[in-house]
Amino acid sequence: LYIPYINEPDMLPVTNVIQQADVHPQPFEKAQMIVRDDRDNIQPDDKKVLIIEDDYVFLQVLINQCHSLGMKAIVSMIGDEGLLLAKKYTPHAIILDMMLPVMDGWTILRHLKSDEQLSHIPVHVVTAMEKFNLSMEMGAESFHHKPTNSHDLHELMMNISHTINHQQQNILAYGQHSDAMQLLLEELEKEKSTVHCDVIDEINGCLSKLNNNNGYRCVIIENSQLIKAEEQVQINEVAYKLNIPLLYLDGNPDECLREVNGLLESKEIKNYTSKTTTPLFLKTLKNNSGEAMKEVLNGKTVLIADDDMRNIYSMTSTLENEGMIVICALNGKDAIDKLKENSSIDIVLMDIMMPVMDGYEATAAIRKDGAYSALPIIAVTAKAMSDDREKCIEAGASDYITKPINTDLLLSVMQAWLYK
Repeated sequence: LYIPYINEPDMLPVTNVIQQADVHPQPFEKAQMIVRDDRDNIQPDDKKVLIIEDDYVFLQVLINQCHSLGMKAIVSMIGDEGLLLAKKYTPHAIILDMMLPVMDGWTILRHLKSDEQLSHIPVHVVTAMEKFNLSMEMGAESFHHKPTNSHDLHELMMNISHTINHQQQNILAYGQHSDAMQLLLEELEKEKSTVHCDVIDEINGCLSKLNNNNGYRCVIIENSQLIKAEEQVQINEVAYKLNIPLLYLDGNPDECLREVNGLLESKEIKNYTSKTTTPLFLKTLKNNSGEAMKEVLNGKTVLIADDDMRNIYSMTSTLENEGMIVICALNGKDAIDKLKENSSIDIVLMDIMMPVMDGYEATAAIRKDGAYSALPIIAVTAKAMSDDREKCIEAGASDYITKPINTDLLLSVMQAWLYK
């Protein structure tokens, strides 16, 4: 599609920003198209949306949607230029295509989420590629598959507008409206006027809310003792895809309130780019289907890598009681060797502080082998600091638990990862 050149004074070439930023990306034919945007008419209080999209017609539709909702649109049809615009204007939201010239959307998204000045900006991926999981794991706020229908596009733009205008933070609560839950939600809405809580009391409604990409900051589950094992697994899977932390009330509104506030006060809207199902707040899963969940572990093979024989003995005893086959390694190098020797290993418990080769190195080495890309590796660390957790995930761990090991928590994490 070629759009004829129209020499109108109020229409600005996309390439203009490159001269302003004194950066010269590779030339691209579409850069010469004339695209009307608002970059020269930005006021301090304006709501800015950056659109990085190389489909001219769809781009104009998005611009018109922004204007109809009182937002200013800044646009680019080239990938590297779009990244420059993000740094120059710090928009309130970004709409990002993935198949772009010069620099693809995946590279842009990675740069955005690794930049401290930009990582808090919600990025909404709109692409023809079937890459929902990858987009969400890399930190996207939402994913929309092209071609989008008018309803979905309107919902996306309304969500962006509402978030910008009100800075609303949505929380999903799943449970039976207990006094503790009611107290927690009242305190949240009292302390933070921008918090909106949706309370759902049945599993299908909960999953539907999550799958509709309502921008939830977290999910609060009322009682881990009452939730069914199958429901827990379903919620875990969806929360993992959307990078949404799970929190458990369990009759302790004060502790849960502190955890929620910690999330809401974080600068980054969602920075759970790890593979972990419940990266910060997975607590003990106690339910009335213990026998059903026990079957998840029965007959599976676990590799325990730990240099402390007391830990090995304790975990071996616990896991063998669950019907698991246990293989042990005393350091990271030994763990890699055992993994190569035993193709039947279903899951790995990897201690971090070990001689010869520590858990970070061993995990990273295992992940380099494509044959183990889907192997669950649970990091076992004596630290509970966020930077330690991040190191585990960056190395390739699927999840983590801290010492001293809570047996119920250990079994819950393993059940969640081995459930098919």
